[in-house]
Amino acid sequence: MRDHPDVFVIGDGRVELHDRLQTPHDRTEAVEGVLVSWRDQKKFPSLKGWRSERYSVWGNGSSAAGGSRTQVVMEVERAAAGLFGMRGYGCHVNGYVTDSGTGQLRMWIAKRSLTKQTYPGMLDNLVGGGLAHGYDPRSNIVKECFEEAGITDVSKLKAVSVINFFGYSTDRGLLPDTEYLYDIELPEGWEPVCQDGEVAGFSLLTIEEVKQHLAAGEFMPESGLCVVDFLLRHGFVDASSEPDYVDISVGLRRPLPFPGPTYGV
Repeated sequence: MRDHPDVFVIGDGRVELHDRLQTPHDRTEAVEGVLVSWRDQKKFPSLKGWRSERYSVWGNGSSAAGGSRTQVVMEVERAAAGLFGMRGYGCHVNGYVTDSGTGQLRMWIAKRSLTKQTYPGMLDNLVGGGLAHGYDPRSNIVKECFEEAGITDVSKLKAVSVINFFGYSTDRGLLPDTEYLYDIELPEGWEPVCQDGEVAGFSLLTIEEVKQHLAAGEFMPESGLCVVDFLLRHGFVDASSEPDYVDISVGLRRPLPFPGPTYGV
């Protein structure tokens, strides 16, 4: 950062963007220029997974009506968010089928492609993806539903929850993250078909099988948390049988010390 004083101002225990960067576009382009140079110089492992897709970076602001809201102050390449400890965003769908005879619920679980930049070959929700700049959660997850599972009928897609957590990776850095969660009940006999090559296959699993895969650490981290949230909400994990029930419930929604999105204002 010290090599780029026209972009970063390093103070006492803090780093700020230069005050010459007055607009979101100016900030985005200046930081991206630095990131491109770091990527080309192979300075950070995370930049090997360059996405050419950006997260929104939100800051404090105010609405036209006078109320408090946040606004996008810049955009940042997804692969670089962890370098700065910037908040990331995603959307996930837990897809399930209810057996018409027994009432037993089963979940569709995806296996990530072996060519994925992150967590190749690990288990995933039926649908999941990063929330890139320019999308709101609903429009993003509808897009992902088709791309990852071939879902065209989203009439039963329900927004159900949101989770906040801190992730950490030696390659990707500190990862404060927010995931918007959806459930969709799917008909018996329906099978997902990946459209974008990012999924190696799908399995329709019983709840006990899902728990076993979770316990074995076979899910990518955020997807595993999304599945845990599903199990809690649907009563498959409760305080009578899980000693850490309260800690798990609270841990899924950690407060993050950064401004977050406000949509629809």
